[in-house]
Amino acid sequence: MSFHDRKFLYRAMGGCCSGSSNEGLGPDEDNNAELGELMRLGQEEGNHSCLQLIIRCRNLKPLPNRMGMGKFGGTVPTHLLTSVNSFVVAYELDDKGNIRTELGRTEVKHRDLNPHFVRTVNTVYEFNAMTKEIRFDLFDSDGSHATLLGSATVTLSDIINNQPLTEELTKSIESRGRNNEPTQVVHNAGTLIITSEEISKTEGPQYEAVMKIGCSQLDSKNYVGAGASDPFLTIGRVIEGQFQTVVKTEYVEGTLACEWKTIVVKLEKLCKGDFNAWLLFEVWDYENSGRHQLIGYTRQTLASLLSGVHTEYDLLNDNYLGSQRMTINGKVPYERSGVLTMKSISIDVSHSFLEFVKAGFDINVTICVDFSKSNGTLHELDSGGDNEYISALRSVVKVLGQYDKDQMFPVYGFGACRVDDEYARDEKNNPVPENIFPVTGNWNEVTVNGIDGVIDGYMKCLRRIMPCEPTRFGHCLGNIFRANSSRKDVYQIALIVTDGKCDDINDTIDVIVACSEAPISIIIIGVGEGPFDDMRMLSADDKPLRSSTKETMKRDIVGFVPYQLFKHDADSFARETLKEIPKQFTSWAKIHKVKPEDAKRESEEKARQEMARRLAEKRRAEELENAKRKSWESNQRMEQDLEGVEEVDEVGWESFSDDESGRRYYYNAETKESRWEMPEGYKGKSAALHKPTHEVKVRPLSSQSSRETESLIKKDIAPEVNISPTSSKLSYTRLGTGPQQRSKGRHDSHTGSPSTYVPPIIGSPASYSPASRRGSTPGFPVNSRRLSLK
Repeated sequence: MSFHDRKFLYRAMGGCCSGSSNEGLGPDEDNNAELGELMRLGQEEGNHSCLQLIIRCRNLKPLPNRMGMGKFGGTVPTHLLTSVNSFVVAYELDDKGNIRTELGRTEVKHRDLNPHFVRTVNTVYEFNAMTKEIRFDLFDSDGSHATLLGSATVTLSDIINNQPLTEELTKSIESRGRNNEPTQVVHNAGTLIITSEEISKTEGPQYEAVMKIGCSQLDSKNYVGAGASDPFLTIGRVIEGQFQTVVKTEYVEGTLACEWKTIVVKLEKLCKGDFNAWLLFEVWDYENSGRHQLIGYTRQTLASLLSGVHTEYDLLNDNYLGSQRMTINGKVPYERSGVLTMKSISIDVSHSFLEFVKAGFDINVTICVDFSKSNGTLHELDSGGDNEYISALRSVVKVLGQYDKDQMFPVYGFGACRVDDEYARDEKNNPVPENIFPVTGNWNEVTVNGIDGVIDGYMKCLRRIMPCEPTRFGHCLGNIFRANSSRKDVYQIALIVTDGKCDDINDTIDVIVACSEAPISIIIIGVGEGPFDDMRMLSADDKPLRSSTKETMKRDIVGFVPYQLFKHDADSFARETLKEIPKQFTSWAKIHKVKPEDAKRESEEKARQEMARRLAEKRRAEELENAKRKSWESNQRMEQDLEGVEEVDEVGWESFSDDESGRRYYYNAETKESRWEMPEGYKGKSAALHKPTHEVKVRPLSSQSSRETESLIKKDIAPEVNISPTSSKLSYTRLGTGPQQRSKGRHDSHTGSPSTYVPPIIGSPASYSPASRRGSTPGFPVNSRRLSLK
């Protein structure tokens, strides 16, 4: 199959996270972007109108080669024929009959020969373009490729003037007879039925109905009434005299009572704004063959549903009316086939994704990269230093990063062993596989800045890790879920880039089901050739995921995009990647009653908090700067106060300066010895002392000086002790005035050596007080405090 065929099939199957296309929150969600553009075009000029084309088919037939008509002729019995998996694509043609543009396409209807497509096709009607031609192609998809079954070309005037318009779908095919002669045969693939409606161009806000519906006491359609059913709900309104399905939910497997996902549908789509129009609610039993069985129905109006008079409605089946049913108590008259419960219903203003973006709602992107061994050579760099992972990351981050304001992306890896010695190893000293780790290598800094930061982090991580097994998604998704499960101010997009293998599929499903209630979307980018069967299953295209506890996902949140199909087409890749994000976002906002005005208030409040934080930081910085300046000034003053103060040793000799002679002398606090010469034990270590408030005149200690000192004490001229208010150090006032006389031959009273000019020994203030001055000896015992004199 060629690249273009594979790409076409992918888009035909619904593309990224189509959510089974005919299942989910309602058909109007599937083409909001196209419809909005058409509405804009239709309102630009008065002669434009927007048309909605509702498509259904009848009596579809597979191609003859599927029935065995070919080289050997003959046919397969009709009851062995496989039903058609059909979808329709509409194209606008130019004057030469060539395709000008694709108008839209329906969802895929599996195994249904009479499909009623829920997804509509929209176009612009111009008064002067009534002859515009539209071609409808019917395709059959078997999962690996799409086959054209038939086509029908009509004009816009045909659609408007015929309600409904009926056309045969035909295709010319080559066939061979019994003589092996080629002939052209026209294959009739079935009947195409088209109904058109004008889309009203109402001014002001658009409104939508939000409904939570469940059912109970359903009839069983399996095992002759002994088993359970697989119920799904359809809602139809009258179009051209008959009920046409406009909403279809997912089916819930194996139950007789369930609750479907929240249904959100625009009033224009549901009832054309007419609250008294009849709505048909039908509950069906899903069958893989496409031949779904009706369980029961009820008809109600939107007005009666909103009144709240009744919340439970009987489901009836006309086939059983007037009959009797067998029960354990015997036969009883038929009453009903189940109960439909309207759990909640409201009419809300319809808000678009763009409104939330303009209101400043925060959208963050978290990236998870698969480094597991199953990638093979996908992580190997080519001659240009590139590989498919780098190309995919660069392309998808460029697209998704547009909505992330700060451009700071948390990036994690999984499925690898980090070979650094600091990380965990097993008993054989082999690195232990890690199911989640930051590519930065630092759990305190898991974010990188911009696309360049993502690529740089990936490249550095490649040098630190070794690919290994198993490949587990659950840990990365679980980490994202725990961080965002209770938030309503941020919407998280989880981007997983992988080769498609998943070894913890059940755990991953459990996490995805839990994430369906949180503000989270998951986009899976498949690199390489696959296989991607697990990824397609996780995208829930065929049926919603159910957890191990039988809980069904609340909304479609997973999308899968195979990068190989779009790596040469950046625009298509961007479109497919972003296609489902608006729908997923708005569905979450509707379920949790989040509105753009709430987001705007939250954004403004965050801005105010950020401004207050910055002002507080500025004030703290100014206060810190002032404190530093004051501290510097205080230190400067202290240094000026301490100028000239000698530094002393902690233990042993201390150095002092004599004011009169200017000579330096040394004093030992331990031995209470003083001398002029530098002692051998002097180390020069110091501790700062405050400068004395008054200079002290140093006298020699002799008998003469002792008598003079004693006489001074008696005259109350003894030294007074002052303690600095900022220090426990002591300072002394002036002791006397005149210089002390020196006498030769005089012996020191302290040492008995010949008299020299010896500094005095100053005592501790603890042994002296003003009240006991008289009678005190001139030499006081020295305290352990260090004293410094000048």
